[in-house]
Amino acid sequence: ADSVLIGPGSGRDKDTLQALRELVDISIRKGRMTCIDADGITAVSRKLDEWPRSEDEKVLLTPHRGELAGLLEGADIGFDEDRMKDPYILEGEIEVWSPENLDPTIRFTKMTGTALLVKGRIDMMMTPHPHSLNGHILHHPVHVRYNTTGVPEMSVGGTGDVLAGLCTGFMARGLKPFDSACVSSYINGRSGERARGLNGI
Repeated sequence: ADSVLIGPGSGRDKDTLQALRELVDISIRKGRMTCIDADGITAVSRKLDEWPRSEDEKVLLTPHRGELAGLLEGADIGFDEDRMKDPYILEGEIEVWSPENLDPTIRFTKMTGTALLVKGRIDMMMTPHPHSLNGHILHHPVHVRYNTTGVPEMSVGGTGDVLAGLCTGFMARGLKPFDSACVSSYINGRSGERARGLNGI
């Protein structure tokens, strides 16, 4: 396999979570492009002390904010849970994540070496690695992008699975995890917008 998606639809049985952790470990150690979503995130958030950190950008985590909170707790990184529920602030006419929410997330990506796609009303993508979409935020060597495509009807079960599948497919085609997250987030959101328009909603 060129890329591996671990987690969606797996379930949270104790043995299943252990198997998911082992799959993540094998995939990363073999150098595969790896996307971890849903129950895979639950599995690794409980064992981040055993995380096989990679210096190359080969791992993408795709949590919603609740799952991100679990990852930050698992990494023993302090954060304000109430602020994380609504992390956005206005910067000019654009909504971005507040520094209070970005800072612990930046610390997490630097600690684990993983790229992130945090799903929400506005998707936020982050990586600690150099990539093709140049830029810095808050003078940290961490890159952040936002995607505003999408419609409220997409906030249902299954949308995140489709997004994780897109990310994994683009990684199989040679994109790095962060770039794949940016492209996939945009395409997923635009597809939702087009579907909504076709259905006359």
